[in-house]
Amino acid sequence: MSLPELQQVTRKFSEPNRGELPYDERWNGDDGGLITCWENGREWRRNKPEIARRAMNGQLPSLNWAGGISELIDINSKHAKDIKKNKELNAKYGTLYYLAQLQGLSGKDLDITPSQEIPLMCTRTGWLVVFTGDSKKYLSDKQISTGDALKICHSIGLQLKQTNLELAGRVENGELPALNWPGGVDTLPPPPRQFGSLFYLAQWQGLRGEPWYGVTGSNKNITTTRPVGIRCAASGMVTVFTKDARKYLKKDEVPDIKAYPTPKKAGIPDNYFSRENLE
Repeated sequence: MSLPELQQVTRKFSEPNRGELPYDERWNGDDGGLITCWENGREWRRNKPEIARRAMNGQLPSLNWAGGISELIDINSKHAKDIKKNKELNAKYGTLYYLAQLQGLSGKDLDITPSQEIPLMCTRTGWLVVFTGDSKKYLSDKQISTGDALKICHSIGLQLKQTNLELAGRVENGELPALNWPGGVDTLPPPPRQFGSLFYLAQWQGLRGEPWYGVTGSNKNITTTRPVGIRCAASGMVTVFTKDARKYLKKDEVPDIKAYPTPKKAGIPDNYFSRENLE
């Protein structure tokens, strides 16, 4: 089921559910069925508080629609068959119907523009899910390639560069502000060092107007890329960006800065670091 070409679909969480409606009105109305999915999420919020808690914490649990991450996936398990080598940047497509249900489950207003693709990261697994109204994408059940996933994150940075000049200015000055993915911090005092996601680095480079591969090289298969670090120009905090979600999702693990020496390569700013060898 593909959504029609719609403008922004919104509904306040304070508004009551619409009650029983005919099928055509629920699924074939001007909202394309998104309000019905959102109201269903609000029902789950009342009846399934544990799932609601996970959604509010940024997880993407399995719901009625394509887009959730199986509870069987455990990034800390050496036997997790659904995670390739346990160190990949996993990404897939999900439907906007899932996103509408998730917003209701999380206690949020319904706010979806069906013509836009909306990426979110699962805070439990580090998976990137791109929610889309194109059924050909999410029904194929194919994972998004690492390169394409990073390009999507990079495009978000390019868009923010045009719409959020204050944020773009901070990034261009070498700061590491909080963005969509782990890697930046706006709280004070920031940690002296931490791990971050390469998804963050791609968005950060878009905000700077750099190519999406930036200092990680022009290799199309970025899964072979060495971890990259950046020192925040404002706070001195160092973030080492890695494809290993087990590192950047754990708050108690910090990188050894000595393992990330400053590279000797023309065109790379002094605040960049690059590790010589992959684990």
